[in-house]
Amino acid sequence: MLPLCTQIEILIPFFDMKATYKIIYNRKKKLNKSGEALIQIAVYIPKVGRKFLSTGIYIKPSEWDDKNKKVKKQNSNYADINRVLFNTINDIENYEYKIISTNKTFSLEDLERYITQQNINISSFINFFENEIELNKTVEKKTRKEYKYTLSVLKEFRSDIAFNDINYQLAQAFDNFLRTEKKLSQNTIHKHHTHVRRFINVANKKEVYDFSKNTYKNFTRKK
Repeated sequence: MLPLCTQIEILIPFFDMKATYKIIYNRKKKLNKSGEALIQIAVYIPKVGRKFLSTGIYIKPSEWDDKNKKVKKQNSNYADINRVLFNTINDIENYEYKIISTNKTFSLEDLERYITQQNINISSFINFFENEIELNKTVEKKTRKEYKYTLSVLKEFRSDIAFNDINYQLAQAFDNFLRTEKKLSQNTIHKHHTHVRRFINVANKKEVYDFSKNTYKNFTRKK
């Protein structure tokens, strides 16, 4: 076993890469039909990137304390929600320390693995799409640009899309938007659908969401 001072010297460079955690409310600056917005946890790893985790918790703007980053007493479940937020960050951070203690750097891939293992709720397909583009550094520049274009068009269509909103009807509505409002060519429309299906498959493979009965894939449109 290494002397304590040597262990500390080895760990110092890895703590320079220590992730920072921040609770964010209403990042998209938009309320749902109930007048509520989502609480997310932002994880930033220096020189690597960032990822937004959906807590699946929606509250009203009047119930959020932005200065202290916590839910106010106006919300009847404020204590439970704050405890969930604190414990979620604490659990991820403990996992990060375990990675660092083995003389390895904590990566977005590690974070993805932890999320899958712990079944942390990532309810937004838009967030997943965005994070996957950032996470996968092996994609060619041209392909990444095409993915980002599809993402931007998807956001124009709807600012946020939950995983359980993805179905045949959504595919039809998105197709109609691309055709009538964006006035895109058949080939471009086909490419956008192909990209959406790709990220649906990625989410399914990573077990972020079960798309075994997903009907989006049944939607077909000729090139």
